[in-house]
Order: sequence, then C-alpha cells, then structure tokens
Amino acid sequence: MIQGISFVYAQSDPGEIAEILEARFPDYNMTGMCVSGTKNIVSFSALYTIFHMTLPITPVYIVILVLRRKIISKLSFQGVNIAKDTKNLHAQLLMSLTYQAVLPGFFFFSIVSYAVGQFAIYNSPILEYFTSSGFLLIPFFSPVASFIFVTPYRHFIRNCFYRIAHIEPVESSSVHAYAGTSNANIMA
Repeated sequence: MIQGISFVYAQSDPGEIAEILEARFPDYNMTGMCVSGTKNIVSFSALYTIFHMTLPITPVYIVILVLRRKIISKLSFQGVNIAKDTKNLHAQLLMSLTYQAVLPGFFFFSIVSYAVGQFAIYNSPILEYFTSSGFLLIPFFSPVASFIFVTPYRHFIRNCFYRIAHIEPVESSSVHAYAGTSNANIMA
C-alpha cells in the first residue's frame, strides 16, 4: 500500500510525458492513447517504488530455493524412516511449494523487461506492455495451485473435464487393507 501511494506522487503531467515519448519514439503512434509515466525516476517516490519492486525479489527467491533444497535433502536422507503415504504427502507438499516458488519468477521477467527498456538496450511496445502485464500473471496463476494440489478441487475439475469430453472415468479403489484387520472389521 505504501508502495502504491508513493508511486501516485511520482506521476508526471500526461502532456509532458507525451512530448517526451514523441521525441524519443517518433515511430510510436500515440493518437488517442492514454499516456502516463514518471518524468524523473530519480525522485524519492519513484525510486523507492522501483527499488521496492526490483531488489527484494532476488534474495527472497534464493531463500525459497535454498529451503526447498534442504527439504528435499531431508526427505531423501536414507536414515529418515517414514511411511510411504507420509512420504507421498510430503512430496505433494513439496511440489505445491515448488509451484508457488516459481510464481515470483514472473516478477523477474517484468524486472528484466523494465531494465532493458530503461537502459535503452531495446525498446518495443510489446516489451513495455510486458513490464506491467508480467506482474498480472502471478495473481492469475496462484489460485490455479488450489485446483492442482487440493485433491477435492482436482477431482472436481477432472470430473467436469470428463463430462465435457464424454470420457468415462476410471474408478480407483480407495479402500486400504490393513495388516491384521479383515475387510469385515473395516466395514464395521
């Protein structure tokens, strides 16, 4: 919220921004376009927002990957004696965490596209569009994790797909036999 409020004060007059864009990119057709931006990114409100969006992602992402690697090493250690079902649950949890850890990568792509344009390495409307739209992919893909990794949601989506595709689902047994217990005792 502080970042958003700070960046509101960094906005410059749209007329000035349009003049700057027309001078720097004469091949852009900006007729009837809504133009906004910051004339001076060295001002505190702009620089704070830029640093807050770009700098923390790298160390946070490294910490996530290091923790993931430690969890994998603990689970694969031969001295750990856990049940197969528990190990499967841990593997599913790790897969879910890995999926969530990959999502901040979209920040990285947006940051790279911003830096490429800011340092005048390459300019393109598509690259400039991706700078802001890359951030939108994270809230789009984050809820997808629920549909993938939460079993009731995954089964519901799968069954809906089967109905639409007119495919008969293959049923799997969900009854487990336990050593020393007969099926009659399980049913009781």
